[in-house]
Amino acid sequence: MYICFEVKNKETLGDIDEYLDEELTPFQYSLEELSRYIDGEITIELDKQHLIYLDLYSDFSLNLDEIIIFIHRVKSSWVGEDYIWFCEQGRDIYLYYNVNDAEVNLSYTKGKESDKGKERKLSPDFNVKVSKLEFINEWKKVFQKLSELFEEKLNKKIEIPF
Repeated sequence: MYICFEVKNKETLGDIDEYLDEELTPFQYSLEELSRYIDGEITIELDKQHLIYLDLYSDFSLNLDEIIIFIHRVKSSWVGEDYIWFCEQGRDIYLYYNVNDAEVNLSYTKGKESDKGKERKLSPDFNVKVSKLEFINEWKKVFQKLSELFEEKLNKKIEIPF
């Protein structure tokens, strides 16, 4: 597993979102503020043939709580299975995970156009095993880069949420 986080500076600053919810966590709030300055894409490479592309704002930030829960589960002694549904911006991707004592089993499937808006657990046709340490280290790199961007662009020091 490898996660690539690509960042592009915006040529002109975006507008301040006057409806930004101040009840967000400091990390979430800063991520929304950051959208004025950069665009970003996260590519999760499960193996050479299986890639998931996530927009930083419409996919990652909207599913941030579920992603953090997933990371916490892998870091803890939690054992079980679940999935995250990425359904924004024309995407309809189900990322399935099964956590056991030593590793994380990952797979995904893309929903069909007719499935949009219906949270439906579809069966993936592959499975990739990743060590827990590798999984945590890859996500930690993404969150550390975001923390650096918060400091650089917003002059805020925000700790990663896990």
